[in-house]
Amino acid sequence: MFHIGLGGHLGPATRLGAVLSRQGHEVLAWGPAANRAQIEVEGVQFVEHEPLAVNEPFTSLLEFSANLAAATDACVEEVIEELFDRDVELVVHDLHVPWGRVASDFLGIPRIVSNPLFPEPNPTRPVTPAAGRERTYERVEAARLSIARKWGVELGDWNYAMTSTGSASVSYTTAHISGVTDVSEGWCYAGPLLGPSPSAVQDAEPPLVYVAFGTYFNTNAAIFKLVIAALADEPVEVVVSTGRSKVTATELEPLPSNVHLYDFVASREVLARARVHVTHAGCSSVHESLLAGVPMACLPLGSDQASWAQRVADLGAGEVVDMWPNAVRAAVRGMLEDPRAAARARELGEQLVRYDGEARVAAIVERELTGGVAGIPLRDAASRRASA
Repeated sequence: MFHIGLGGHLGPATRLGAVLSRQGHEVLAWGPAANRAQIEVEGVQFVEHEPLAVNEPFTSLLEFSANLAAATDACVEEVIEELFDRDVELVVHDLHVPWGRVASDFLGIPRIVSNPLFPEPNPTRPVTPAAGRERTYERVEAARLSIARKWGVELGDWNYAMTSTGSASVSYTTAHISGVTDVSEGWCYAGPLLGPSPSAVQDAEPPLVYVAFGTYFNTNAAIFKLVIAALADEPVEVVVSTGRSKVTATELEPLPSNVHLYDFVASREVLARARVHVTHAGCSSVHESLLAGVPMACLPLGSDQASWAQRVADLGAGEVVDMWPNAVRAAVRGMLEDPRAAARARELGEQLVRYDGEARVAAIVERELTGGVAGIPLRDAASRRASA
C-alpha cells in the first residue's frame, strides 16, 4: 500500500499515483477536498488532508518555509497514526510536504520525493535569511525543535524545511530535456508521465495563441494585460486562461475582439489547436507544450521557471521573452512565421512519447521497497509512538 502526500505540485504527484495504481499497487492519496474528483479519476483512493497553515499567504520563501514547518508540527501526529494504522509500505510525498518526510522517517517507512522542479543540486548548507525576517526564522526554528523533540526527526535549516530531499526522488522530465546529467544517486528521470497529446488541429486560421501562467504564479493582472496588449491587433485568436486565480475579467477589460478569456481550460486540448504558447515555463506547461509540438514564448515569473525557459530556448523549441509588449509580439510573430521552433518542439515531444518513464518508476519503487531505509523499524514504531 502506498501513501501519496500531495502538496503544492498536485498534478505531477497525482500522475505518479496513477502510474502506481496501473502497476497494481493500492494507492491512497491525501490531498485537498477541492481536488477529490481530479485525484479519484486517476484510480487512487482519496483521503482528505489539508493542513490550514499551508494556505496562509506568504511574501517570501522563508515565510513559506515557516508555514510548512508549522503545518508539519500541527499535523504530523495524525499522519503518523494514519500511516501506521493503514500498514502503509511506501510514502511518496511532494518536496513541499515535510510532514510526509517526518512521518515516514519516524516510522522507518521508505519514501520517495516527488520533485517537479528543475533538477538542480540539493541545498548543502544553511542559507542566511534576509534582514528583518528574524521573527519568521524563529517560527521555523520553533517548529523544527518541537518536531525533533516529539518525533526524533530533524527537519533541518529553513531551506531544507521548505524543500524536502531524500534517498530517492522522481523528476518529471528527462536528462535530455533538462540538460542535467550529474544528478545524485537515487534520482529517477521519469519523464512527464503524460500520454500523447490529443490529436492536433493546428492549421486553422487565424492561428491560435494560448496564454496561461499556471495555477500559482497567476495572480498578477499586469502580466495578463501586457500579453493581451501585445496581441490585441495581431491576426491571431488568443485564448487566455487565468487558471482559477483571483484575476477577474473586470480587471482585464475591455478585451480586444480577438481575445477570449477563461477562468480555466483543459490545457492539453487547447494546445492541440495552438500554434504558440505564451507561458511562465513551469515544468508541466513546458512538457505539455512539447508533447503537443507547440513552441513557447517564455515569461518566467519565479521559482525554477527561468531554468526551464532557458532550456526551452537552448533546445530550439522557443525563446525567453522580455516583459514588454513589443518583445512578446515579436516572439509570437517570429514563431508563427518561422516553422523551425514548432518542428523542434514536435521532435522533442515525440521523444517524450517514446520515453518509458513508467518502467523507471517501477524500478525505483522496487528498489526502495526491497532496499530498506535508515530509520526506526516499523515493528518498533508503536512503542516509539507511545513514548513520544
